[in-house]
Amino acid sequence: MTGRVDQFSKGVLTGWAWAPDFPTRRLSLSILVDRNEIARVTADLFRNDLLEQGVGDGRHGFVTYLPTYFADGVAHDLDVCELKTGTLLPALSGTAVWPPPPRTRSQRTTIHCFGDSETTLYEGLGDYFLHLDFHVARIPGATALGMVNPNSRTNALGIIQERLRFIPLDAFVLFNLGVVDTSLVIWWQRQELGLPISTQFEKSLLNYTSFILQAREQGRRNILVSNLTLEILKDEYRKGVTNNHRKDIQATCYQMHDLARKYNARLRVFCRDNDLIFIDFEEDSWDVQNLEVKAACRPHDPYDFHLAPLGVQQLLVPIFHDLTRRGKLPAF
Repeated sequence: MTGRVDQFSKGVLTGWAWAPDFPTRRLSLSILVDRNEIARVTADLFRNDLLEQGVGDGRHGFVTYLPTYFADGVAHDLDVCELKTGTLLPALSGTAVWPPPPRTRSQRTTIHCFGDSETTLYEGLGDYFLHLDFHVARIPGATALGMVNPNSRTNALGIIQERLRFIPLDAFVLFNLGVVDTSLVIWWQRQELGLPISTQFEKSLLNYTSFILQAREQGRRNILVSNLTLEILKDEYRKGVTNNHRKDIQATCYQMHDLARKYNARLRVFCRDNDLIFIDFEEDSWDVQNLEVKAACRPHDPYDFHLAPLGVQQLLVPIFHDLTRRGKLPAF
């Protein structure tokens, strides 16, 4: 394996990594600062200069964002390893210095995040910004189906409504629901209760979008909606999971992918038609070669069905930078 770090500026690390013996393979990388893993990334970005230099098909570039707490003017050790094997890539190692920023982090815009356990992907995301902070209210097991049911087991509706009471109407709020529906509840209710997939799918979407529109009607204008993450638990590991009914689900991983993708497609249209911000990293998280979620976004434990924040946050950072650049979010 070979590669290099081309540039490090203001917390953004760019470079490339390639395995000549496997020229079409996209390497998954672990980024370490002072020997601590701080990010995961896939070297799959196309660069014309790499193509001209004969580096495979040119799709071996990467961009990594470092947390702002490294902006201290101190030299830090930087190492890059191949994620799967832990092999250190000496050509990509060295030291990096990030000068302190001219602005402080004392005044930042807070984005209040509400959702199921996958909402933990937004915890700590504020470390990558000087102008944004993320407060996460996580409700494990919360479903979109339950968002009109005040008697649901998780009481997600009641919890979110209660917390929204104390958040100003002009504040930014992000909703992240639906993945429990498409990876568990809808399939379980088909097996155990005989409820059609299509009927549950439409009900879930209706409940979720009705809840969001109700928030709009109450005066909230700064609403963000996160896409559903794609299933990462492979079929061969499902029986080893001890979580509730998940191990008994007969649907395949690919069937869950398909349902989540359809759900995301409908949410994109809904957000576009209602002038809502849709946080969309579905395609960036997908490995088109292996038809699964990218290794950089997967946890080390194959029985863990939650995405790895260190990988997903590398996809979220440029999205929120772009929203800021386009004026959808305040800069300072």
